[in-house]
Amino acid sequence: MTTEDAKRPGGGLGQKTTEVLHQRRNLPFSNTTMALTGFAIVLGVGYFVLYAKKKPEATARDVAKVATGVSDPEDTQPRRNKAQIVVEKAYAMEKAYAMKITSERP
Repeated sequence: MTTEDAKRPGGGLGQKTTEVLHQRRNLPFSNTTMALTGFAIVLGVGYFVLYAKKKPEATARDVAKVATGVSDPEDTQPRRNKAQIVVEKAYAMEKAYAMKITSERP
């Protein structure tokens, strides 16, 4: 047996094989299943990246709009909740009352 025979598939013993290092000819899943699974994984990773970058007052949709560059200024402003509105009204009433008192003094 020469070195050239040893380099051939099958070790040069006259055995002809079509296998190459146990590689499969057929894939274990269909192309559609693998494509949908890959797409779902990409969506999941993308969602969690956007969710991790968001601030407490922003939604994941707001972060996505800013990341893609299609956001409006309203999307980037924090939303006010009911408690903040009540506090702002009370502060405005207190300020108006204080102005009324100071304007009545001689």
